[in-house]
Amino acid sequence: MELKEAAEKFEGKTTKNVADIAKIPVNAPLEERTYKKTNEKGEEEEFRIKVVIIDGEEYRMPISVIKQLQIHLQANPKIKYFKVIRTGTGINDTKYTVIPLGE
Repeated sequence: MELKEAAEKFEGKTTKNVADIAKIPVNAPLEERTYKKTNEKGEEEEFRIKVVIIDGEEYRMPISVIKQLQIHLQANPKIKYFKVIRTGTGINDTKYTVIPLGE
């Protein structure tokens, strides 16, 4: 395969966001992934994220969503599904709101 062909076929691995799912079961598998990135000094750093797996696809699960879900489940342990609404952009301005969808 030539470089050009490889470049045209290349699909970078990206993790989707939990806000892209219309209905998330509370019993969906949750796993941790470790990635590496290069910081501004050119040094390699490790970082970890939680991912929920829905239909074989991985979606990033922010800790703030897990904390909000915990509060909803304490109030109503019978919740079976929820959805997440994302507002804002960027690391510091993105906010997530958990909406329970019933029992």
